[in-house]
Amino acid sequence: MLSKNQKKLIAAMAQKKQRDSQLLFLAEGPKTVTDLLEAGLQPTLIAHTENWSLPSSWSSKSLERIPVTQKELDSASHLKTPQQVLALFKQPQYSFNNNAIYNELTLVLDGIQDPGNMGTIIRLADWFGISHMVCSMDTVDVYNPKVVQATMGAIARIQVHYTQLPAFFRQYREKCDNPIYGTYLEGENIYENSLKSPSSS
Repeated sequence: MLSKNQKKLIAAMAQKKQRDSQLLFLAEGPKTVTDLLEAGLQPTLIAHTENWSLPSSWSSKSLERIPVTQKELDSASHLKTPQQVLALFKQPQYSFNNNAIYNELTLVLDGIQDPGNMGTIIRLADWFGISHMVCSMDTVDVYNPKVVQATMGAIARIQVHYTQLPAFFRQYREKCDNPIYGTYLEGENIYENSLKSPSSS
């Protein structure tokens, strides 16, 4: 059974201020929670019904696992249809790796506001093998529960950085000459153009 304080902490994950102060984020559902565990992210709390099983790679580790009824899960969940398990994870602390960002395919986002769109972009970036994303400061928080849910676990494999984009691009141009491509509604069809990779520029 979840304690009153644990329920409050889970509810607080809807607020960016609380996520930032606690350095935690909420993940829900078997696929997302399992993917995050298998990627090595550290859970601080796992609440689950009897239908969910811990991945075998974590079975010998000491975790705060709390069995709950479906009714309790429904009450604590941020989803309309809760699925077996929810967990609080520590936010990974990534350093801004200039070498990797400047010399690998990196996706830059400017002002993405919709959590579902953000999560979908992260999921697609993961599918294409992108490991770094750089976002403007007004882009939706990657640890927003709706973003996390929409990534379907891909958030575990992509490092997302927030910065001032004008300064980022100035520094990028000073340190390397790799191509920069922007997407615009009035732009050319990407499938009809030959794009240079960093290694061939």
